[in-house]
Amino acid sequence: MRYGNRLLFGVWLLVCASFIEETQEVAADVKLPGVFGNSMLLQQESDVLLWGWAAAGEKIEVSADWLQTEIAVVAGDDGKWNAKVKTPVAGGPYDVTVAGTNSITLHDVMIGEVWLCSGQSNMAWPVHLADKAQDEIAAACFPDIRLFQMKRTIATLPANDCDGRWVKCSPETVASFSAVAYFYGRELHRELGVPVGLIDSSWGGTVAEAWTSSEGLAREGGFEDALSILAAERRQPGALKERHARRLEEYWTAVREIDPGSGDPGWEKPEYDDSHWKVAHVPGAWHYDRLDSYDGIIWFRRHVDVPQEWLGQDLRVELGPIDDIDTTYFNGVKLGDPEHTRDWLTRREYRLPAHVVRAGTNVLAIRILDNIAEGGIYGNEKDLRVYQDNDGSAAPLSLAGLWRYHLGAAKESLPDWPGTGELHANWPTVLYNGMIAPIVGYSIAGVIWYQGESNRSQAAKYRTLFPTLIGDWREKWSIGEFPFYYVQIAPFKYSGDKGETALLRETQAGALSLRNTGMVVTTDIGNINDIHPRDKQTVGRRLALWALAKTYGRRETICSGPMFSKMEIEDDRIRVHFSHVGGGLRSRDSAPLSWFELAGETGHYVPAKAIIEGHTVVVYSVEVPKPVAVRFAWADVAEPNLMNAEGLPAVPFRTDLWDGQ
Repeated sequence: MRYGNRLLFGVWLLVCASFIEETQEVAADVKLPGVFGNSMLLQQESDVLLWGWAAAGEKIEVSADWLQTEIAVVAGDDGKWNAKVKTPVAGGPYDVTVAGTNSITLHDVMIGEVWLCSGQSNMAWPVHLADKAQDEIAAACFPDIRLFQMKRTIATLPANDCDGRWVKCSPETVASFSAVAYFYGRELHRELGVPVGLIDSSWGGTVAEAWTSSEGLAREGGFEDALSILAAERRQPGALKERHARRLEEYWTAVREIDPGSGDPGWEKPEYDDSHWKVAHVPGAWHYDRLDSYDGIIWFRRHVDVPQEWLGQDLRVELGPIDDIDTTYFNGVKLGDPEHTRDWLTRREYRLPAHVVRAGTNVLAIRILDNIAEGGIYGNEKDLRVYQDNDGSAAPLSLAGLWRYHLGAAKESLPDWPGTGELHANWPTVLYNGMIAPIVGYSIAGVIWYQGESNRSQAAKYRTLFPTLIGDWREKWSIGEFPFYYVQIAPFKYSGDKGETALLRETQAGALSLRNTGMVVTTDIGNINDIHPRDKQTVGRRLALWALAKTYGRRETICSGPMFSKMEIEDDRIRVHFSHVGGGLRSRDSAPLSWFELAGETGHYVPAKAIIEGHTVVVYSVEVPKPVAVRFAWADVAEPNLMNAEGLPAVPFRTDLWDGQ
């Protein structure tokens, strides 16, 4: 054969081999979504659904250690396949194998009870920021509790996959996991003696409509404009993002013009004299200087003495979570670019380039913009540090302690945050699409939910929206009316008590009319100065009481505090009857009952006295000789003391319907 022909023949062989290899790769491309993986936990005694993708028409065989025979299915024209697998009673570990042309084996699979844990920041709040965090983390050695933490994702259409992985619960894995979810799962694991799987799909500061599907919101009504804009974004991807980026730049340009610290000389500059600034301890919320309800910009500065031997190398700065948005400078040089996000639960970590570090005193300056509730630099003291980027053996420099601070521009002087009207985490449906849709079908025992603060100003809408969300998820899963246990929002000193929080709590209580629901009351474990109470252990335990009583058949378990049943007017007083009294009514602190109010025909409520008589409470006031209505714990900051003998607080209520709701 001539050389040229041999060359062409060789090229032809390579092309054929490449074609054959590519053809085999396509045929062998059996894939599983991220929710299936090593160390996962499957719901016991159920027909669980396994699914994935392969070549169209490819035969898939599913086998598991507990199965007697393999289950064979065929991928559809779209390449998707699914198989129903009957699971045994709780136990493990097992192997599960999915085989087409190629084979995937999942190891260390446990069978037990799976719960989806969702909501906003009080659900997302991590173990490392809860009460007794270090002790809890050190004791979190529960290999039969499996954790799956969903990456925060928004999507314009229901996604078919998610980013996350199953891990065994350990001191190394639990710190950043949802505290409420972990303490709930731990209680179930201890009480039931079975493996427990927890899927954490939560995002701080989010509204219920973001967690509801487009079909659910269409039935609910009132979201047509937002859904229409979302449809336009799907037709022209990136249009909203580009507009949002422009508005963000306009926003920060305006901030720099308004905020005195961003002027000349800027407060980030090392040469700026901050000796007249006040001093506060960091980490912590800014409760000092009567700033509990302050929204806007506060600047923080601290001197940092870097050892001579650290010069000439990159360093790292860790600051813990910052609420809401930080712009961080070292010797006047901006670190990172966090200004596009309001992810106030994430620990800040920045690379400190060697060229910005100098011998002697350096200056770390942070401009913090808080848009809602309290702000501050959070975390544990050990979270705030400067250390060598090359894993040097030298001990890190602590940044905890006294910092200087000074007020910048108040929120009312700044333009509106440009998130409104743009694609963001509070856009209707986007969190359902990105963080719920990918796991719809994964067999669960039920849901625990902690959300409502971000819908506080739309309490009337939430009255139907929240039940819509519950029904929407149940419909999507198609496994019946699975348990849905949730937490009523805690007392907090919002800016001005307009009764919005009381209305929101009332709408949450109203959802108890739905089958298989239960509600945890938190009026006794909140913190009116902190929208994120740290006692997540009690929240988790109380959620578990509902599950133990209603899902797992422990009928003797008292799962609710006293709940209004009916009232009787007796001359100049009202007698209130309760259900769920358990072992009887009590005052938590043995003091007179608090937060009861009476109103006459004028509709004006006044504080009233209340006494326990058996399973009832008698309410009276000399100011209301002819009472017609009574209410209890009807305020943002209400921390009443009525409970049952089991220590569960009474549910807030009112008996009037004067606002038509």
